[in-house]
Amino acid sequence: MSSVEIFGFFLTIAGVVLASHQHLSSWLLSIVSSIIYIFIFFQVKLYADVLLQFFFISLSVYGFYCWKEGKSKLIAAVRKITKKEIFLSTFFVIFSCSCLCFFLNNFTNSDVPFADSFLTTLSLLATWLTAKKIIENWWIWIVADILYSYLFWYKELYVTSFLYLILSSLAIYGLVKWKKQILEV
Repeated sequence: MSSVEIFGFFLTIAGVVLASHQHLSSWLLSIVSSIIYIFIFFQVKLYADVLLQFFFISLSVYGFYCWKEGKSKLIAAVRKITKKEIFLSTFFVIFSCSCLCFFLNNFTNSDVPFADSFLTTLSLLATWLTAKKIIENWWIWIVADILYSYLFWYKELYVTSFLYLILSSLAIYGLVKWKKQILEV
């Protein structure tokens, strides 16, 4: 446990709480916490999660833009996922997880390549769905956060493990909050 991990812990919680309230600054906190976690995850050889943080930064810029512009032209309201998006999401998870796992197995010293790949892929999908204000993002976060908690415990990142248990609870809160504003597709 380090002071850097504790700082990342609090920034991440604040960002998720703000996202559940659809507050634009949630994306800015996500960028800062992602930068912090790049260093933390590299130290414990969670290479896909290091890569994930770079994607989080990119998706956070995208989410910031979508939410900022959403009132006028992009994504204004919370909605349900479409059948096409379910198909594309499933394909994305299977394909991306397979490729990432292959890479981690063959080109790194990762001791958890499948878990790292699968959870990274789920997190990317959930972040993209969050940016699009698709309510199912919260279900994916709940599952991913619980599984991440086990992975981080295994990697002896106890503060981060606890963080992800809290994040799973916050994802439930976000789901309930967003359900009140759902737009049927």
